[in-house]
Amino acid sequence: RSDFFGATRNAFSSIGDASGGGTGMPTSPLVSSPLVGPFQWFDVIFGWQGGDNPWGARLSVGRNEQDVPGASEATANVTSVNVVIGFTVNDIDLSGEFSIADAEAKDGGTPGTTTSETPLGFAVSARKTATEESDDLQLGWLGAFSFATAGPEETGATTSNQDDSEVAFAFGAGPVYTPHERTTVAMYGTFELQRMKSEIGTSSTTTNSYVIPGWHIAAEVELSSWLQARAGLVSRFAINNVKMEAPSGDVEDQATSLDFDWHTGVGIVFDDFAIDGYIHPDVITSGTDLLGDSSDMFGLVTASYSF
Repeated sequence: RSDFFGATRNAFSSIGDASGGGTGMPTSPLVSSPLVGPFQWFDVIFGWQGGDNPWGARLSVGRNEQDVPGASEATANVTSVNVVIGFTVNDIDLSGEFSIADAEAKDGGTPGTTTSETPLGFAVSARKTATEESDDLQLGWLGAFSFATAGPEETGATTSNQDDSEVAFAFGAGPVYTPHERTTVAMYGTFELQRMKSEIGTSSTTTNSYVIPGWHIAAEVELSSWLQARAGLVSRFAINNVKMEAPSGDVEDQATSLDFDWHTGVGIVFDDFAIDGYIHPDVITSGTDLLGDSSDMFGLVTASYSF
């Protein structure tokens, strides 16, 4: 989705579309300018058979612009493009992605300041999951690597440049257990590394984050021929090292954090019609408006029909 700058990176490090509700700024921390976020204009997916291997390609384009009425005539606009291509060989899913965006904002003042930014990035990923022909207990694994660069540039009465970059690596592996043909449980242990650097003039900030360990646990149960239930949790213990370098001196800091999140959802299938719903966590813990405090039954719902 064009809402996210780099779908592959965010699919691993977040809960994807549900984390942003489908709108808003890209979740990449590199996109630091105060510009408007892109809204998806169109999303085209192609699939075909190349020899014995399935292939797929995806093109997403997003656009958004704002004009502030009044004497200032402030404007902001952004365009984003995301291209993904993937294929499967020897039961291994491989994909590559390229993302680019172009954004500009003018405050409309006198003499006025223009802020522009052109973030871009690429990512590759691989995944090996369970196969129906395998034994009940199998080994699944996944890996991803991504690089992105960005940084706003301001021109006007004064000029300033900021250079941001991010390199991220993740690997996970663990057992995939199928105790019954209608039940699948998986538990992956993960190692993740992220290095971010931001340079402004003669000063720079470098952040190194290590996730040791991380855990991804998920289960799916086919309750009936038309109803599936899913649940999962993600836990990450991270060591964060931040080093700030400046002419006045260097400062280094280190801290640890523990992130924990869980999710649940349902899938409904009637012949060629399918609905998938990500249940809002507040509903599970507090109930709906009828019984509790939450007005959102689902955090995200998708529907499809095959013909």
